[in-house]
Amino acid sequence: MPPFISADGGPSQVDRALACFTGQDSGVVVTYDTLFDVTGLSDRRRLSSVIVDVKARLLTADRHTLVAVPNVGYRVTDALGNVGVAEDHRRRATRSSRRVRRTVTATDRHALLGNDDALRRLDQLEGWSARVDQAMRRQGRRLANLERLRSDDAVRAAADREQVEALRGDLERLIDRLSHG
Repeated sequence: MPPFISADGGPSQVDRALACFTGQDSGVVVTYDTLFDVTGLSDRRRLSSVIVDVKARLLTADRHTLVAVPNVGYRVTDALGNVGVAEDHRRRATRSSRRVRRTVTATDRHALLGNDDALRRLDQLEGWSARVDQAMRRQGRRLANLERLRSDDAVRAAADREQVEALRGDLERLIDRLSHG
């Protein structure tokens, strides 16, 4: 039975599994045994298809996501954990887009002459690949600018601290002179 439909007309498997995670603090681990009991499932592969939907709904509802804890269950993440999950997704997407680009570039267009549908799809993939490359370069420039700004802020903060310390020293010397004078 699909995870969205309950045979008894009650909450779906996704809804029941989602209830285990909704409102939980980050770091809480819900075990596979608990999830099996709640959903009525008995194997991890079917449970993982339910968890895919739970992750999407939990991210929208509570701004948390789940991370698998090997042979235990799933842990609710905090914002920092979400960043790590997003980085993992980006890393996989980057690898996939590189494979698309290599495959599109290596495809022999002459072998596709006469197959307009395949040529059209190849052109679409080339366009998509170019847009992804452009977006990745733009993101790289944004990150470099942020790093530069952070560095500039750190330099300014250090200079401000030095200036404050110099003024503090001048003030102490002035107070000392006034109190002895």
